[in-house]
Amino acid sequence: MGDESGTHMVPVLAVERLLEYMELLSDMGRRQGPGELKSFRFRTFAELLLVHGRLWWEQVDLDRAGITRGVERRCWQNSTELADQDPALVYVEGFASCSVLPVGTEHAWCVSRHGDMSGAIDVTWRPDQHVAYLGLPLSDEIRAKAQETTNRWQVLTGHNSFGVALLRDGPDPDTLVDVGVPVAAVRPPRS
Repeated sequence: MGDESGTHMVPVLAVERLLEYMELLSDMGRRQGPGELKSFRFRTFAELLLVHGRLWWEQVDLDRAGITRGVERRCWQNSTELADQDPALVYVEGFASCSVLPVGTEHAWCVSRHGDMSGAIDVTWRPDQHVAYLGLPLSDEIRAKAQETTNRWQVLTGHNSFGVALLRDGPDPDTLVDVGVPVAAVRPPRS
């Protein structure tokens, strides 16, 4: 996995498992999803992630970066608060996997807007060498507006009006921040 120059060499197993799980969820949504979703650009969040998502496969060492760990099981809140405290960070929402959850679960984390820290800044999960993150890095304005409108920390995976609009129409150019590795850079689109 990766391009010929080795630019995007990734831990094959963790990323492959996560992408295969997203493909499974996407396929199930196309086959079993409600009929009213047939007119949507994306029928599942997994399908949206496979097209527009970005990958990370390392965790930033929080101690070395001087970042305080958040409260367990509150990834959306932790990541929102961290992104609000530091304008150099971007909130990302999607799916992530680790040693104890190898197929992935809905999750949120932050990343550096400027690329000065490689990897996911995950203040919720413990350090793990077998991680893979696939998510949408959201602009601060879009994230804040969606959270305020829905009154929820979860922006995309909470089955709210913002997430439904994103599935129906796809992301506008101002929705996503250009950070992380596109899925297509490590795995060609399926035919």
